[in-house]
Amino acid sequence: MRYNSVTQNEAILTVDCSRIWHDREEVVELFQNGAKFYTCGSTRAASGIKAAIIKMFETFGTEGADGSKSAEEAWAKIQNERYAVDVFS
Repeated sequence: MRYNSVTQNEAILTVDCSRIWHDREEVVELFQNGAKFYTCGSTRAASGIKAAIIKMFETFGTEGADGSKSAEEAWAKIQNERYAVDVFS
């Protein structure tokens, strides 16, 4: 699934983290079902995506993060196991 593509009927969301937050319920469901995530972009985009994912954990809980108790702990867990990033400057 790509979060930077836009169809005719969607509002234009130019920043990946805005798009991820916009589709947060679907992203959470994917995460809870074991999805792996890949990000390619600038360091600014990567930090925005991290913030959006942590905010989702704070909002929806960390179910699917294998026993993580906090949003930061859940992020650290997926960052090591289910999140790949290719960042450029």
